[in-house]
Amino acid sequence: MLSAVMHFYSGQPMHFYSGVDINATDYREPLLTWFVHKVPNVTPTELSALGLTGPVAELAERIKSLKNHQCLYKSFDVPGEIIRGLPFFKLVTTGAE
Repeated sequence: MLSAVMHFYSGQPMHFYSGVDINATDYREPLLTWFVHKVPNVTPTELSALGLTGPVAELAERIKSLKNHQCLYKSFDVPGEIIRGLPFFKLVTTGAE
């Protein structure tokens, strides 16, 4: 089970997928889009369960070392690409603009 937070989207608002009991309900099946952020213990088996194919062992190692604002993006027409998002907030210090 992926232990870090993962975002998933299936035509509905964003949700967090962390620590969900997969044995009760498999939330992976109907989802078309995944954003997988740095997950230190991700396994190739877990990535395969999300529909990723190819060298998933190499991809798992790459996910473990992602930097801030980077994630794996997988959708119905994107097989799995590392992308970099833009930060949402900027710290404003006193006297600086």
